[in-house]
Amino acid sequence: MGFLPPGTGATWIPRGAGGLHHGGVIEPVKPEDIRVSDKDREQVQDFLRRAHVEGSLDVTEFDERVGEALRARTRGDLARLIADLPVPDTEPLDFRPRPQAPAPTAGYARPDSKYHRVLRVLTQIWLAVSALNFVVWLLVNVSDFIDGHGLDYPWFLWFTAPLGAALGALWWLAPREQRARG
Repeated sequence: MGFLPPGTGATWIPRGAGGLHHGGVIEPVKPEDIRVSDKDREQVQDFLRRAHVEGSLDVTEFDERVGEALRARTRGDLARLIADLPVPDTEPLDFRPRPQAPAPTAGYARPDSKYHRVLRVLTQIWLAVSALNFVVWLLVNVSDFIDGHGLDYPWFLWFTAPLGAALGALWWLAPREQRARG
């Protein structure tokens, strides 16, 4: 399992435990005398880094302890580096999005009937054709103005105004039976 700081559920039993013996000697090696790996050193460095960020270590002491962690040979060496430090919060931060607020109970929901979809499409077509007519009228007037003529009659309004009024009336008379549910 590797080297874990005290208080974090660490087991101070060596990896592959079960009566580890050193070099064929009958006496088992004490857990604090077992040699550490680079992964163990990295875990302690991460622990020290968190302690430094939380304010338990100043920069000088942090640098000293990280240097000692790099030179550590046994679990006892590493344990001495973190023995006086509090166990940092090990709960991961929750970055999941919070649920959306419920929809308001008053007012109308956006209608999604076939009638309303057709009205939206007709309105978009009307806007596009009206904008095109206005741009044509504007280009003709700019070229006439450059030639020294006055502005032409706004003929595009004969298309835009009546159809816009008709669409506005259809929207006004649109059924509103779909109430928002809360």
